[in-house]
Parts: sequence; C-alpha cells; structure tokens
Amino acid sequence: MKKTTYLLAIFIAFQSLTFAQCPGIPAIGYTCVPDAAFEQALIDFNYDTEAILDGRILTADALAATGSLGLPNKGITDLTGLEAFLNIDALNLSYNTGLTTANLTANVNVKDVNFEGCTGLSSLTVTGLTALENINVYGTIITTIDLSTNPALLLFNAQNATLTSIDLSANSAVTNVNLRNNDLTSVDMRNGNNANTVFRSDFNGSLTCIFVDDATEPNLGAWIIDGGSTFVETEPACATLSLEKANTSVFSIFPNPAKGVVTISSNLEENTRLGVYDITGKLVLTNTISFGNNSINIASLSSGVYLMRVTTSTKTVTKKLVVN
Repeated sequence: MKKTTYLLAIFIAFQSLTFAQCPGIPAIGYTCVPDAAFEQALIDFNYDTEAILDGRILTADALAATGSLGLPNKGITDLTGLEAFLNIDALNLSYNTGLTTANLTANVNVKDVNFEGCTGLSSLTVTGLTALENINVYGTIITTIDLSTNPALLLFNAQNATLTSIDLSANSAVTNVNLRNNDLTSVDMRNGNNANTVFRSDFNGSLTCIFVDDATEPNLGAWIIDGGSTFVETEPACATLSLEKANTSVFSIFPNPAKGVVTISSNLEENTRLGVYDITGKLVLTNTISFGNNSINIASLSSGVYLMRVTTSTKTVTKKLVVN
C-alpha cells in the first residue's frame, strides 16, 4: 500500500513538473500556448487534439495544420505557440483587439495575413516571408513595418492605421496599396510598378512627398492623394518642394499680377518688415505687415517685375510680384 501511494505521489509530481514547463521550456513533443483564449480557440477548431486547457499543445498537431488558420475575434492577446504552425499558408486573426505584437517570421509559408480591427496591435514582424502576398492591418496602431524582404507582396491595406512612414520600394509586384487616413510623412513607391498599381493616401495631412519612379507616369492621375501631396522622384526634389511650401506658408500675395493695391496675407504672429525691390536690386518700397491680410499701396510702382521680400528674426522669404 505504501509503495502504491509512493508511486502515485511520484506520478503526480512528474505530471505537475511537466505541466509547469509551460510557459517556459515545454516537454518533448509539446509547444507552449500560454494564452488560454488562444488555446481554447485551437481546441474549438480541433487544432489541439488533447482538448485540455493546459497551456500547451502537441507540436504534431500544429505541424498537421495546413491551409488557413482562422481565429477571428477570439479574445487572443498572446500568440506564443503560433511559431509551431509551420505549414499554414494564411492567417486570420482579425478583431482580436487585445493583441499588441505579432511575429510571423517562423510561419515561412504564409501568403495572406489579416489583422483587421486588431486595435491594440502596434508591431507586426513579417521579415523573411518571401511568399507573403497580402497584408491587412486596417484599424491597427502600427506606426511602421518593414516590408523589404517580402518580394511577392501584392496588396497592402493599412487604412485607418497610424503609419508614419512606409517604404514599398522593394515590392516590385505590389498592385494595390491603401494608406488612407494615417499619420504619414514619408511614402516611397519607387518599385518599378507604378503603372500597374491602384493607390490611395488621402487623409494624410502631413504627407508632402510621395516618391515615385516617374512623376509623369499617366497612371498616377488615378491615384487618390491629398491636395498637399506631390509626386517626386528624388530626395532633392522633395527638399525643394518642402522649402517652397514652407515659404508659401509664410506669406502669400494676391492678386498677382496686381495694380494699385496688393494684399499680403501673413501667417506670422510678429510684425514683419516688407521690402519691394526692382530687377536691379534697388529697394523701391518698404512697409510693415502683421498677421492676417495687409493692403499695400503699390500705385507708385511702374509696370514690371519686382521681388517682394519678408524678413523676420529667423528667416527671409522672397517672392515675385508682377505689376501691371
């Protein structure tokens, strides 16, 4: 009797030790799945044949899974264990709002990933997934994603996310890009396939430059962009454009050409010195302007081209004025 009790105690201790290995180093033949919601979803869809909520699954069960692994809206917050699903080719984890990170580098056969509505997702790693064709991160809070090692990418949907920059220059196969309503300041689409791409990046108020292969490409006319965005081919062209827009924001002249009176609209809070110079560089008129619209009498100026210069404590901005 004592011997039986002793052996039973050893067995229970062994079982407890084995269970305690997850999370941590799992027992041979097992993969840890510490998120109870994730494991329960695997049980519900027959991916965990033991059907016991014990923080682990048979690795053989994970390897047996093929096709699409679809677990949308299951309350999953931790994807530990997903790395064992080496033979799936699609993954749908949409509307698991508690997910914050997802690393898919082990899932080398995946072609399609869907994280739409994962409102807590701030990081998605897809490095090295050379077969990956479709990515949907609609409604996430991802600010940046590295797609430089995904040459097969066809579709990237990041509408209503929080991207600040995106570089698709390595994705020569991409044909559909949706970046609507993000926080973008930089987009690089110099991938050689602009002529075949459907693209939109409207509602990105801080996006000045969209880098493209050829700014005269006819298909760019169908791309949906903000009025403040411009297609450019090089970084110097972007720098020049940004400077021009910055200067435009300092002050504007209307009408131009003008006669008799011109209005100067200033965006500067401080009173600012205004000078008008003829084509020889001679100062022919001075004034002081303030924030808002300022009427300047130019009746004394002969017809011709002049330079109107606004000088502040930190910058000087010059624009052309034509007097009729």
